[in-house]
Amino acid sequence: MEAEKRWETATPRCQPEGWRYLTEGVRTAFFLVEVTTARLKKISELFAQGKLKAEVGSVLPLADVVRAHEMLAGAPHKRGKILLRIGAAA
Repeated sequence: MEAEKRWETATPRCQPEGWRYLTEGVRTAFFLVEVTTARLKKISELFAQGKLKAEVGSVLPLADVVRAHEMLAGAPHKRGKILLRIGAAA
């Protein structure tokens, strides 16, 4: 399945809090990816080799799921991925 590439400059009709970047000429793209075991293995290898890194910004307990969604919607938070911790802290 070949991904369709479509580039456009985002120009929203309304500007929700935290979405200022949409009017600053940031190009966006929508694409679909066919997830396969082979591709997931390749990504795992790249992580293991240190060639691919994820930037983690916040780690929250599962009880803070509402806060995590607020952060995704634009509430202030550290740059990087927002993770939810399940179970006791290690």
